[in-house]
Amino acid sequence: MDAAQEKADFGVAVARAVEAAFGTIRQTIEQVSDLMSNVAAGSKEQAQGVEPISTAAAQLNQVTQSSAANAEETAAASQELASQAEMLDAIVQRLAGLSGTGQAVEAAHDAKPREGLGGPVGLPAEGAAPDDAGGPMERVLEATGR
Repeated sequence: MDAAQEKADFGVAVARAVEAAFGTIRQTIEQVSDLMSNVAAGSKEQAQGVEPISTAAAQLNQVTQSSAANAEETAAASQELASQAEMLDAIVQRLAGLSGTGQAVEAAHDAKPREGLGGPVGLPAEGAAPDDAGGPMERVLEATGR
């Protein structure tokens, strides 16, 4: 009977060791479960935080593209203004050359442009004959005494 008692005591000790091991396993599983829940919550928060950043980046991209388009338009307008300024300078030089005293500039200022002359501000194109019908060029020539 002592052998049976020893076997029974040994079985009880083994059962207690197994129970303790299962308790440890259960606690470890609970800890892992808690950690997984925390990771899932952190991932959700991170995804929610990335969304506004993504939206802001898209808006920044749109603003950048719009700014680039505006810069191109501004550059084109600047070139057009520079071209017009050169044309006006050439007209003033031409008129000043015709008058020598500034009277041509006043006459051209008073003259109204007419269609079909081909030149800027109603003046005939470079090298064209003066208008004999009393047009702006004729008035410039009269004002300068030529």
